[in-house]
Amino acid sequence: MNVVSDVSDFAGMLINFRRTVFDEKARPVSESKFVDGVLRGAVHDRLGLILLRAFQCRIAVESVDDWQQLLSEAVSYATEYFYGDWRDGYQIFPARPLYDRAACRRELNWFETYREGTIAALLSGNESALLGLLEWPNTDLPTWHGKPEFSAEHMFSHVIIASWARTGTLNRDELFNRVMKSAPRRTRMLIEVIEVAMRGDVTELERAIKASIRSFKSRGFRKNRPDRWISIDDSLVCLLLRRAGVEVPTLAPEYSDFLLIADDLK
Repeated sequence: MNVVSDVSDFAGMLINFRRTVFDEKARPVSESKFVDGVLRGAVHDRLGLILLRAFQCRIAVESVDDWQQLLSEAVSYATEYFYGDWRDGYQIFPARPLYDRAACRRELNWFETYREGTIAALLSGNESALLGLLEWPNTDLPTWHGKPEFSAEHMFSHVIIASWARTGTLNRDELFNRVMKSAPRRTRMLIEVIEVAMRGDVTELERAIKASIRSFKSRGFRKNRPDRWISIDDSLVCLLLRRAGVEVPTLAPEYSDFLLIADDLK
C-alpha cells in the first residue's frame, strides 16, 4: 500500500523525525523543565521513525538506519516516563506544588505513550520492559485528556487488554461489562478479537481481525499522519496474541498493510 503518494512527502517526514530525535540526544532530558512532555515526545518520535521504516519497505525509498536502536530507545524512554525517579518530585508548572509519584500517576497523560512504548517493547522482544508497561494500565488513571478520538471506554479497553496479557484471562467484571456495553463498536472489536482467539477458532479469528482493520480503515486512517497509517490498537493486540502463542493468520496486503509487525522492519 502506497500511503505516501510522493516520495518527497516521505523524505520530509523522515527529516523532521530525525531532527527531533537528534535534538533530544543533544539535550539531556534532565535539563528540561517539562520532563513528561520530552519523554512522551521521545517515544512518539521514535515510533514515527519505526513506522516510516515499515512503510519504506513497500515504497522503495531510503531505509531508516538503526531501527533496532530506535526501538530500544523508545522502550527506555517509555520506561523512564512511567517509572523514572523524576516522578518523585515534579513541578509540572511554575508556582505549582511538586507532584509526588501518586500525583503524577493521577494527573499526567499516559495512554499514547503506553501504547507506543508497549508496541516498541513487543517489536524489540524486551520482555522485562513489556511486563513493566503492562502493569501500568488501571482504572485510577486519568481519562480526561488526550486526543478526542480516545474515549474513557477506549482507554479502559487497554486496562482489560493489559490484564489479559499479564494473566491469560479475560476477567468479565464490572469494567469489562462497561466497555462492552458503552464503548464504540471500534473499541469493542479489539476485545472481541481476543475472545475469539481464546476459543481457538482460526477462521473466526481471521474474520474478527479483518473486521477490526476495516473499521480502522474507515474511521482511523489519516494519510497526513504517520501514526495513523497503521492501527496501533490492532497491531498491539496481534503482537500480544503472538506473544501468547496464538497463530495469527496471514492476511492479504489490503489488511496486513495496516498492521505494524516485526516482519515489516527486516
